[in-house]
Amino acid sequence: MEIEWVRIIGFASGLGLLLGVGWVAAYVLSWCWAWVWAWVDDSKAPKKNPLINFAMSRMGWGEGDWLWSYKKDHHNSDGERGFFFPLIALVLIPPFVASAIAIYPITLTVFLAYLIARLARFARRHKKLFDKHLKDPKAHK
Repeated sequence: MEIEWVRIIGFASGLGLLLGVGWVAAYVLSWCWAWVWAWVDDSKAPKKNPLINFAMSRMGWGEGDWLWSYKKDHHNSDGERGFFFPLIALVLIPPFVASAIAIYPITLTVFLAYLIARLARFARRHKKLFDKHLKDPKAHK
């Protein structure tokens, strides 16, 4: 007897691999697009991949001070994060979501525990503010 969830998680894993292959294809095609557009526009081809520039900017990284550098605070990256982080996410998220749906009671328990912890933190912070306000009512006007 075959378990249906095994097939669904297997399908999701295959979908994740296809999305990963699609990301690599988009990376290669963005180079091709940049080179073709530079040829049509009769300008220089870009030094950096446009897709990686977009991914790095979405992750909050800015241009660095040398050719392949991105800077964020005190951290440097050559752009590998812009390629591998989305690749890993695209490969792992579909089977993770399918597994979370398969074990939905555990998923709901963990999610509700997280929400209760957030609510407790919110209440604790506001209790501190309220206590401070009781000591000095004019401090928050």
